[in-house]
Amino acid sequence: MVASPELVDAFNLMYLPWNLSLMAMAAAETILDTGEVKEKVKYNNDWMATFVKELEAVGLKPYPPHGNYMLVDASVTGKTTGEIVQAGMDMQKLFLKTIKPINGKDGYFRVTPGTPEESARFVTFVRDYFGNK
Repeated sequence: MVASPELVDAFNLMYLPWNLSLMAMAAAETILDTGEVKEKVKYNNDWMATFVKELEAVGLKPYPPHGNYMLVDASVTGKTTGEIVQAGMDMQKLFLKTIKPINGKDGYFRVTPGTPEESARFVTFVRDYFGNK
C-alpha cells in the first residue's frame, strides 16, 4: 500500500525541525532548568552592556547584541578592519572577528565576551587603541 501525498504532507507537518527523541528533549529541558543557562546569559549580557558603554565612550557604534556577539562600527576612526583586528592581537592577544566592508565602509569588527580576563583585556584595548585620538 502506498500512502497518499496528502497523508504524507499531514505527517510532515508534525515533524520537528530536527530529529530528536523524547529522551533527548527531556534531557535538554532538564539541563535548561538547572539555572546554568540563566547564569551564562546573565554573564554574557553583563559584559555586552560593559562593551557598549566602553565603545560608545570612545565614539564607536556598537550594534545592539541579541546573542553572544556584537557588531562594532569603527569606520569613523579611519582604521581598517584588518588594522583593528591586528592591533587587538598585538596589544592584548584578542581574537576579534573580521567583517568585510559594509556599504563601502571598512572598519567593522565583531566581538564576543570571553573569560573575565579576556573581556577585561578587550575593555583595555578599546580604551588604549580607540581612546587616544
